[in-house]
Formats: sequence, structure tokens, C-alpha cells
Amino acid sequence: MTTRCLMLMNLMAISTLTGCLTTVKTTDEDIRVIDITEVVERMNVEKKDTLLVDVRIPRKFQESHIPGAVNIPVREIYPGDERLDRADTIITYGDDWHDPLSRAAAKTIIRSGYSAEVLEFKGGIELWKDDGRGLMGAGSDTGGRPETGG
Repeated sequence: MTTRCLMLMNLMAISTLTGCLTTVKTTDEDIRVIDITEVVERMNVEKKDTLLVDVRIPRKFQESHIPGAVNIPVREIYPGDERLDRADTIITYGDDWHDPLSRAAAKTIIRSGYSAEVLEFKGGIELWKDDGRGLMGAGSDTGGRPETGG
């Protein structure tokens, strides 16, 4: 066979295999936004099954974060992360109402194939503080001690 024929056959095989792969497409409508009351309720009542994910960069997480949160920046979300695998519900949050990272992280988690319910806490750290709730971290007003408020 000629080189051209072999290349054509390889291209057809690759096209066929690529067509068999499924990708999960997500839109903004796939992500349910929850308010601060629901975040608190889920973290208190369903704590062992709920994972609160701070998607900001590690430096910001170390400065302050919501008690009980884990730091998984968007760029570090990938299939097979044990923390995400164990959760029945995953709540993402970022800096504030205008921070697109929490939505991007939620979509990435869904596209990565996790079976958990994925929710977005829009407003993030800013809303948490404005509601008078305590934070953890070196730069937080609570001196690294968790406090509840509101």
C-alpha cells in the first residue's frame, strides 16, 4: 500500500475512535446556585457527604477561607481526585459575586465525570464575611479560629 493509503486508513481509525469518546457538555444552567443558608445547612447536617471547595489560588486560601473548606484551584481539578470522589455533594466558591472561578470549577468537576451533585455558592468569601461569619486562615479576623455567626 502506498503511504497515502496508510495515512488515510489511520485518519479514519482515529476519527472512528474519537467519535466513540463521550464528553460531558455543561452550560450555566447545569449548575445550581445556592445561598449562604443552604451552604451552612449542608455543612452542618450533611457534613460528611458534602465537600466545600475553595477554588482560589493557595495563597488566598491560606490567608482566609470558610471553615471546613478544602483548596482545589480550578487548574488542579482532574478525574480521580479522591477528595472529589468521596463526596455526594460538592459546593464550589471563590472570592465574590463577580468571580468566574467557582462556576468554571463546577463545570470542570462535572466534565471530569464525578457523580456528585455540584453546586455553586455565588458570593463566596465576600458574602460569607458580609454575613458576619467567621473565617479560618492566617489573615482572617478570627485569628485562624473558626467562628459561627449570623
